[in-house]
Amino acid sequence: MTYPSGKPEDARYAPDWGSMSPPSAYPMPEWEAPPLPPPPESRTGVVVALVIGVVAVLVAVGIGVAPAPREEGHPQAAVATAEATTRAGGGTSTRPASPSSRGARPSAGRLSYTEFAKDWDFRFDRVELHAEWVDGRDHADCHPIEAAGKLTGLGCVYAAELVYRAEGGALMFTQFVLGMADEGRAAAAKGRFTDADLALRPGSYLKGYATGKWKDGSEKEFVVVTLATATGAVDAAAVEKYLRYRHADTIGALAFR
Repeated sequence: MTYPSGKPEDARYAPDWGSMSPPSAYPMPEWEAPPLPPPPESRTGVVVALVIGVVAVLVAVGIGVAPAPREEGHPQAAVATAEATTRAGGGTSTRPASPSSRGARPSAGRLSYTEFAKDWDFRFDRVELHAEWVDGRDHADCHPIEAAGKLTGLGCVYAAELVYRAEGGALMFTQFVLGMADEGRAAAAKGRFTDADLALRPGSYLKGYATGKWKDGSEKEFVVVTLATATGAVDAAAVEKYLRYRHADTIGALAFR
């Protein structure tokens, strides 16, 4: 998306990020690129909403005066959970997205990963970022992406999973958009889970990452969790920038969904 330059006028979100520990000692499976899904149908209305929403969110990025979304920890616990499941022969339960599930308002239908299933071309003022779409999944419930039922216990009803890569494949994103029982449950979930409560599937992160960061935030009845892993070819500042803007972009899209 492209956004006009200029001084923001209103702030809702401020940037934040933090350092993570090295990868887990668990052996990580080789990354295998999953097949790309067919391109989603055109939805001009959603595109317009995304543009407007992200401009509102990135206002805060410019002046940073509002409370910031939480960012914590490191992804190795989530990676370890996923690998333990893989070694045990466990699987995940997913369902294909249906165009009929995508409504202009959350109450009109569940959010689907297909609403975001395309390359991410981002421009705001002098910031330009690009990430390639890898794949996505719709989870009928939150069990495939959680450990010990933590997210379900917080009110998570279903989830959309988005995966991107950037910097020639040296950086990867996994995003979970959690559909919570209601807006109150979404807001209350902040600060009540860590990366140890998440499970990343093989292929959605980089094996042996040198830098790993994650953050979360809520909007309406949704909780967004963004995780980034990168090789040593991408410096920490660049990882922070990608994480900051990708997370804010998704939060903004949900604000005007």
